[in-house]
Amino acid sequence: MVIGRRVVDELFGAGHPAEAVIGRTLRIKAVPFVVIGVLSSKGQHMGGSDADDAAFVPLAAARTRLFGSTSRRVGRIHTILMKAASEGNLVRVQAETRALLRQRLGVIGDAEDRFTIRDLTEPIVARREAGRTMSRALSAFAVIGLVVGGIGIANVMLATVIERTREIGLRMAVGARARDVMLHFLVEALLLAVIGGLAGVVLGAVVAETVAWRLGWDVGHDPRSVVTAFALAAIVGILSGVYPAIRAAALQPVDALRHG
Repeated sequence: MVIGRRVVDELFGAGHPAEAVIGRTLRIKAVPFVVIGVLSSKGQHMGGSDADDAAFVPLAAARTRLFGSTSRRVGRIHTILMKAASEGNLVRVQAETRALLRQRLGVIGDAEDRFTIRDLTEPIVARREAGRTMSRALSAFAVIGLVVGGIGIANVMLATVIERTREIGLRMAVGARARDVMLHFLVEALLLAVIGGLAGVVLGAVVAETVAWRLGWDVGHDPRSVVTAFALAAIVGILSGVYPAIRAAALQPVDALRHG
């Protein structure tokens, strides 16, 4: 038999080397089979079943030893899986397969086929398009969130400029230049955005791990996504702090010291 990766993990422990399983004897319905291969991890089928939780045995052995005692139609083949050499050959392969099956099953003339041929690329394409649509929607929500967050940071920084007007005037009176004041407020806006980005990354990771744990899913973290999140947060922070920083730098020391 040839078994899937999950079968190895369930029977011999997670991470057990595939090479160590070759030659071992496993039993299905008390029938012994020698393991001659282990499939690489494949994930889920289109229907949601686990492709790694499978075992493949010779057709004759399956007919006579496994299913012969429980099925009256021993010679029946339920499913044949085929793979074309390239995507461009799919139509030709389907046509040739249909012609061969009609010939073997004795389907003559315009009689209806006694079998069904399914092209699995169609649901794959549909899922791919659905994934792209979801990605676009999530990107739109992310942009909206960045805009709202940027507006919030700008409002906070403007309020900070008003509250610290006397402090700004004092700094400028003792020698601080306009660009020093501008840089100070830009750095504060950047820190606000980066701290918010860090909180978002941590919260997203916790939620993803929790959902994956509850539903039994596998979850992966892409370091590039984390870097991108921080980069976008930094850009939003700088852009949001530009106007408040310009307003702070434009204050006159005398007027600022008279404030409030």
